[in-house]
Amino acid sequence: MIKVLCFGTNFVPCDEIMSQKKEVRKMKKLLGFLLVFGLMTSAAYAVNPDTCVMTVTPAVIYSVAIASDGVVQDFGTVDLGLSAEIYVGTITNDGNVNCDLLAQGSNTAAWTNSTAIGTDLYTLQVATNSGQTATADGTWTLTATVGGDEMATNSATNGLLVAGADEYFNAKITLPDTSSNPDQQTLTLSIWAAITD
Repeated sequence: MIKVLCFGTNFVPCDEIMSQKKEVRKMKKLLGFLLVFGLMTSAAYAVNPDTCVMTVTPAVIYSVAIASDGVVQDFGTVDLGLSAEIYVGTITNDGNVNCDLLAQGSNTAAWTNSTAIGTDLYTLQVATNSGQTATADGTWTLTATVGGDEMATNSATNGLLVAGADEYFNAKITLPDTSSNPDQQTLTLSIWAAITD
């Protein structure tokens, strides 16, 4: 058989050149198909759905109110070294979140608020307890020191004062066993709402 030589391509047989062109066309078609298939496959593996992190901070109000029968609560006349108890009134959580209560008792002009009595050292204890009366015994659970301590009281069921709830509020003072000043003393008890543990 006689092969026709193509003089323009260095004497390569023409049918061989034609064959190579067909192969190139087949490869182009195959690459085009693979490209389309690859794009379709990548769309199948796209992230759907995607996520983002968002935050929000609620506007909370911590607030308590003491409703007492009078402006000044008077323990009356108490012997040195002895205690007196009074009913202060109700304490209400008038904020919008549940809270613990913190208490802080002040020093007086002559006495220091302490955790134990001594010369010119007095103790102040406070408690909330639904139904508690001013003469109740054994219910004082916290000594309010000058620095302030957390009340271990509030609601009997869950250990905190629920928003909108109120409880009876009592105080107990124990006078110094000896004092350098026999005059009437004035102290301030501060109560405030705090974040629950």
